[in-house]
This record gives sequence, C-alpha cells and structure tokens, in this order.
Amino acid sequence: MDKKHPKDIDSRPKRRKDKDNPYELFTIGVHTDHPQYFVSFRDGNGKKICKAIEKSLFDCLNFF
Repeated sequence: MDKKHPKDIDSRPKRRKDKDNPYELFTIGVHTDHPQYFVSFRDGNGKKICKAIEKSLFDCLNFF
C-alpha cells in the first residue's frame, strides 16, 4: 500500500445521497479503539445537520 495512503479511512463504500436516501453516513477513527459514527442531512429549512450517533443506529442506517 502507498505510504501516503491514510490509515484511518473507512473501508466501507461511501453512501451517497439520493431521493430515497437523504442522509450521508461517515466514520472517524475506524481503526482505533474509539471510532465515532456520524450522520449528516439537511433539515426542512435547508440547514446542514451533522450528528454523532451510536454504532447500532449507524449499522441500521448503513443496512438500509
């Protein structure tokens, strides 16, 4: 692997938004002892919201 390649990148495919999936999922610190899971979306007023979520909720959202 290239030495410049970040070691902390999530190996799962990036989830893109579309009309049926209005949110984005991402993680920080996947290969550490304390990974963090996030969901981001736009609210009804168009304001971008980013929230930390539990792994169990992340897994459910990632499944759908």
